[in-house]
Amino acid sequence: ILKVATNYKAKSEILNSLIYAFAGQQQIELTNYVRNTYYETLPEQFQNKEFLLHIDKMLKTAIGVLAPEITWQEEGETQSLYSLDNAQNYLVVFWSTTCSHCLVEIPKLYEFINGVENVQVIAVSLEENEAEFNEQIKTMDKWINVLGLNKWENEYAKKYDIVSTPTYFVLDSDKNILLKPESLEELEQYFRGY
Repeated sequence: ILKVATNYKAKSEILNSLIYAFAGQQQIELTNYVRNTYYETLPEQFQNKEFLLHIDKMLKTAIGVLAPEITWQEEGETQSLYSLDNAQNYLVVFWSTTCSHCLVEIPKLYEFINGVENVQVIAVSLEENEAEFNEQIKTMDKWINVLGLNKWENEYAKKYDIVSTPTYFVLDSDKNILLKPESLEELEQYFRGY
């Protein structure tokens, strides 16, 4: 198709569609191949830099990539996701005390996941203030609880491209993303092995 299309605008639109589709399917290698081989060789006026930034955002949390780093303070010391080595799997969950769905689902997750061996939870609560967060985490003392102030503008919400809560990421022991379950049910099925 690209050999037949002589119009750069048409080529750009075709490539935009292909790149977006491949990125949506988390086909990192294919996305990058089409981008590097065809899209970025178009004349600059036919390349959309904002589109490429959006694609980069989509791919930075694709299955198989290293999860973005998260840090927090614990007893005056900075701790980090990458420094953890106490589990076979890590579950990064983004939630909020202002999300009614989260207030129902997170206690269910807490109960379920505490019965699963070798999983460490890092719960990032996207909040506008600290008060409700401090109250809610009293019931989640087996998790690493990270306060993410500025809600959607929080650096971790941006790094992980969070647009809704709760959002889950299952990581392996090396912190590579294994699964991005769409629901608590899908997450439970994964850890039950079916």
